[in-house]
Amino acid sequence: MVGAVGSLLVIVAAAFSFYIVTYIQGVNAAPLEYVGQKSPPLTFRYVSDDSQGQLEQFEGNVILLDYWATWCIPCLKEMPDLDKLTNKYQGKGLVLICVSDKSKEQLQVYADTTAFNMIRAYLPKEGIDQRRF
Repeated sequence: MVGAVGSLLVIVAAAFSFYIVTYIQGVNAAPLEYVGQKSPPLTFRYVSDDSQGQLEQFEGNVILLDYWATWCIPCLKEMPDLDKLTNKYQGKGLVLICVSDKSKEQLQVYADTTAFNMIRAYLPKEGIDQRRF
């Protein structure tokens, strides 16, 4: 009897896990047909000097776009790890761009208090369809 109950629990747990993974992929993940495809164009501005940058200028590299917010505690906690990743693979084909939708002034305050090496950028409010990313 215990073996049957244990087997039933494993089956229920597996079915529930499959449902959760399927649900999460359906809601949050990009469809698999986009994997390996070229990204849509993205124009951003560098926090450091307000100059314009484009995702295309990093073509040929692995590009990690980290969307973050100054109010997001998990985002702020991951910054040191992202900086370590940047330091380890900088010049080896990885480009890390931390992008926010906050203003340059808000982001500059944060940038002035941290010494991270990743690219810090923001999205200008005009003409950006952020749903593509």
